[in-house]
Amino acid sequence: MEPSDDHLIRQLQQGNRPAFDTLMERHHARLSKFVHHYMRDADATKDIVQETFIRVFFKAASFRFQSSVRTWIFQIALNLCKDHGRKAINQTLSLDDNDAALIHMLPSNEPGYEITVDDKRRLEQLKMEIAKLPHKLRAALVAFAIEECSQEECARLLGITPKAVELRVYRARKILSDKLYGTRRAKS
Repeated sequence: MEPSDDHLIRQLQQGNRPAFDTLMERHHARLSKFVHHYMRDADATKDIVQETFIRVFFKAASFRFQSSVRTWIFQIALNLCKDHGRKAINQTLSLDDNDAALIHMLPSNEPGYEITVDDKRRLEQLKMEIAKLPHKLRAALVAFAIEECSQEECARLLGITPKAVELRVYRARKILSDKLYGTRRAKS
């Protein structure tokens, strides 16, 4: 039976290095995916994930078990993403396998719908518009709609209520819809 995250943190607080390795292996892939969807930059993702685990290692003693370990780790990463975003670096966007999570935001009227060149262009535009969203809206949208966390899990991660998560996701989707489809309607 696998040890729980709480058990691993307690072990880490006692100086058990293998507990940290297990914790990092357990959360690395999902955290990397989350940070990548937020940052849209492979180098920044790698740096932020690495810095997140460095902070987990050195701040484990301060963890008070008031949230889940996973939520705590993701909060550290989200704060690092926010700090990185404040530095106003250029974000590069590219199509990759993780884009399947964004495809549901594109309209489809046909059964067996396949992605076309036009859809890929709109997907790139969608990614750029997501990157432009204010931090609060982007964090909620990425966690809820792209990473498919529950509203409760998003609320714990962001330190807000589930209703606030719902509102932020709604606002983010409204902004994206206006930017992506409002201009098309205006041209017609």
